[in-house]
Amino acid sequence: MVSATPPLAVYAGKYVYDEVDGTRFLNHPQVRAAIEAAVPTGDVRDILYTEVRTPHRS
Repeated sequence: MVSATPPLAVYAGKYVYDEVDGTRFLNHPQVRAAIEAAVPTGDVRDILYTEVRTPHRS
């Protein structure tokens, strides 16, 4: 059984690395589809997916 992803509205006020029902914002299928449509390949997309995985600490 595949669990449904939460609606995007529930991510309001959260960081991109926060999980909602086990799904981080950047791993949400709608978000991934939008990013991949806007930036099909390359360094920019790779940086986006890797640089925001965890919170940056000062």
